[in-house]
Amino acid sequence: MRFSIPSFALIAAALALAQPQARQDHPASLNPPPEFVKDIDWPAFDAASAAAPEPATNAQRLARGLPLIKPKAHRRHFQRGGPHRLGSRALSAPRAETSPSPPAHQKCNILVKTDNTTLGYLKAQFNKYGEYGAFTSEQNLDTLEVSFSYSPDSPSQFDMLVTNSPSKTFSNMGGVVGYNSDGNDLGPGSSNYLYIAGTKQSPPGSVPMDGESSYSATMEDATTEDQPDYESAIWAYDPVTQAIAAHWINTDGSTVATHIAYANDGSDSLVLVGDLDSFNKFLGTSYPEVTMKCVPPTTTAPPPPV
Repeated sequence: MRFSIPSFALIAAALALAQPQARQDHPASLNPPPEFVKDIDWPAFDAASAAAPEPATNAQRLARGLPLIKPKAHRRHFQRGGPHRLGSRALSAPRAETSPSPPAHQKCNILVKTDNTTLGYLKAQFNKYGEYGAFTSEQNLDTLEVSFSYSPDSPSQFDMLVTNSPSKTFSNMGGVVGYNSDGNDLGPGSSNYLYIAGTKQSPPGSVPMDGESSYSATMEDATTEDQPDYESAIWAYDPVTQAIAAHWINTDGSTVATHIAYANDGSDSLVLVGDLDSFNKFLGTSYPEVTMKCVPPTTTAPPPPV
C-alpha cells in the first residue's frame, strides 16, 4: 500500500499523541504557581479545625491523618459453679528474654549546614506554601524546637513533634509529596521529592498516607485531590553525632535513605529526595545537600498561639 507524504504526517501525529505525555504541561518548578496559593492565618485555621466535627469512621479518620478508633474489647463470660470446671494450668519456667531498652527522650533545635556553610537554626515558621526552610542565626524563641522519643536499640521511624509549631493542627514535622513528583516513591534515578512540612501523625512503617498537611492547606480552593500523600514517622537520630536523617517508606514497603536539600533560590524550603542529581536536573536547579543536627535548646520554646 502506498502512502502520500500527508498520510505519513497524519500517522506520525497520531503516534505522537499516543505516546505518554510528560508529567506536567508546564515548566517544572519546585512549588505550584503563586496564584494557586492563599494566605493562611494559622491560629484562625487551627481554631476552625478544632471546631470541626470529629470523623466518625476509621476511613474518615485516615483521610484526616487521625489515629484509628480502637476496637472495643470483648468481655469474657465465665461460667460460675456447675460441673464444668476449668483444669488448673501447669506452671512452666519463665523464658529468658532480652528486654528492650526503655525509650529515650530528646528535645532539640535543628542546626542546618551545607558542606562549607552554616545556614542556621530552623525557624518555627512556614513559607507561603506551608513548608519549613527559614533560618535564624542564633537560638532564640523563634527557633523551631522538636521533641521526640526513640529506641536506643533502633533510633529510627519515629515522629518529631514541633513544640512551637506555627500550626497546632499540623504539629508533626513530616515529608509531603512534592507538586512536580510523578508518584510517591523515591530512589536512584527518580526526580521525585518531598517537602519538609507540617503534618498529622502517620503510623511508623506505613506507606504514604492521604490527608491534610500544612502544604495542602495553603492551596486555593483545595479539595481532597489537592492533598498529596505524606508520612510523619520518617526520622532517624544518631545519639553519638546528633545527626538527624529521614528514611521514606515507598509504596511497596521498601525504605529509602533520603538526601536533604535546601531550595536556595528564595523558596525557603527544605526537601527530601532519593536522587539529588536527578532531582536538580529535572528542575534545572543546583540545590545543595544539607545536614541537620540536633542541638540542645538554650531557651524554652513558647507554645503555639491559641
